Amino acid sequence: MPDSESPLGKPWSEITREERYFCAELFLEIRKDPKRFINFLNKNKILKLNPDHYWDIGYEVCFYRDLLYSDRKRVRKYEKYPPKRTFDLCLFSKTQMIIIEAKAYEDFNSQQMDNLYKDGNLVNDLLEFLNLKNIEVILCLLYSTQNPTNLSLPKFTWKNLYDEYGNPIFQTANELPDRPKPLD
Repeated sequence: MPDSESPLGKPWSEITREERYFCAELFLEIRKDPKRFINFLNKNKILKLNPDHYWDIGYEVCFYRDLLYSDRKRVRKYEKYPPKRTFDLCLFSKTQMIIIEAKAYEDFNSQQMDNLYKDGNLVNDLLEFLNLKNIEVILCLLYSTQNPTNLSLPKFTWKNLYDEYGNPIFQTANELPDRPKPLD
């Protein structure tokens, strides 16, 4: 094993393929300075957002279940809302909600994309049901440059994030698809 402070020979951030790990790191970066992330999205022409709005960030957002529960309703009483559906990251302002669906190791598959498009409608439906009006729901993709996508949603890459933040964990996330595969 190479020299390392870790008993595993290298840091866990260089071993894991778990996108939640990388999204957690992004959550921490955004939480430090949400305006910087909003400016990053604007600068890269991904979205046109108001950086002067207050932006809240959520990680592993179980949106339907938790929003209904916060209004003293149980999600299982409303069959159209998936009780365990979780979004990787969400940003919330008074007028916009950004849902970020992230991939590191894998591609976006058609079932996931179908579900995401349905979520766009269901989130709007739930916001209206709870009388939360005039909130634009924006779906956004985060992926590796090793698995490019031609999907027409707003999108950005782990490499874009590495270039912005200089966080080597984002570079690792971007390079995951190129890692050698198991031999057996």
